[in-house]
Amino acid sequence: MGTGQTALASIAHDPQEEQIRIYGDVAVYTALMTIAGQYSGQAQKGQDRVLSIWTRRDGRWQQIATHMTPVAGR
Repeated sequence: MGTGQTALASIAHDPQEEQIRIYGDVAVYTALMTIAGQYSGQAQKGQDRVLSIWTRRDGRWQQIATHMTPVAGR
């Protein structure tokens, strides 16, 4: 792997921090994720709050947006 590459080693969610809310054909997923990997050649590990929006179309769920925010000091 080159020094400028990004590679994820692990992604884990905290089950106590995970929620799924369904509003008709829209679902909102929130979670606390711990992500470890290599970013720009440097090993990194941290936690992020995750928000994902899904919609049901033609009988299946499709992800339409995701936002991740780093959690400072956790």
